[in-house]
Amino acid sequence: MVPVYAGRTGFMVGTPPLVDLAWKNVEHWQSSSDQRNVLHVARVPILARIGIQEPADAVVSAGSTMDLPLGADAKFVEHSGAAIGAGRQDLEDLKAEMRVMAGKILDAGVQKTAYQAGVESTQAMSRVQAWGLGLQSALNRAWGLCGKWIGQELGTLSVNTDVDLTKPDAQTLVELRNAVLAGLLTRRTYLQILKEAEVLPVGVTVEDEEDRLGEETPDLPIPPRVSAQP
Repeated sequence: MVPVYAGRTGFMVGTPPLVDLAWKNVEHWQSSSDQRNVLHVARVPILARIGIQEPADAVVSAGSTMDLPLGADAKFVEHSGAAIGAGRQDLEDLKAEMRVMAGKILDAGVQKTAYQAGVESTQAMSRVQAWGLGLQSALNRAWGLCGKWIGQELGTLSVNTDVDLTKPDAQTLVELRNAVLAGLLTRRTYLQILKEAEVLPVGVTVEDEEDRLGEETPDLPIPPRVSAQP
């Protein structure tokens, strides 16, 4: 048996690495359930009768009438809706906390072993990368045992631990494009960012794209800058 640890506390013993996030997910489920109940109550109005002694055969429906004595009142009472906003905000806060907790496992803060530092370029890695390397080590040990069992050399296995968070997301690329249109960023720099982010196809260079752009369309006009009026 070859163990794989993510939060080792002893021999063959460990803690779930995302247990805090799991409990936070339980909180989200509970709050979401409460919110659904609040929405149900808020959507169903309550009939309030003041100064009325309802007869046994009284019918209350949308197509029926009700005779009221002098000074009596009958009306539907609805929820104010204040609890709905509070419940929604609680769900949003929980999602934000869960997002932060999940993102922490991608922060580079785990020191590598001497072997890991010898095969990697940086001296720090994220928890996800550490788990990946731990899985790779365990798989190779298990693979080696299989090789000994059948009397063959089976080679090694590799786990991809490339978790690159420096690549821009779609919104960032849109903002960079707007910067190019506004004359705040050169087109070549923008193309270089696309290349490094692996947005451009393999084999396509920045120079190739610049040549093609020059052949196909002229440069986009730069909108004039408008100075703020006092």
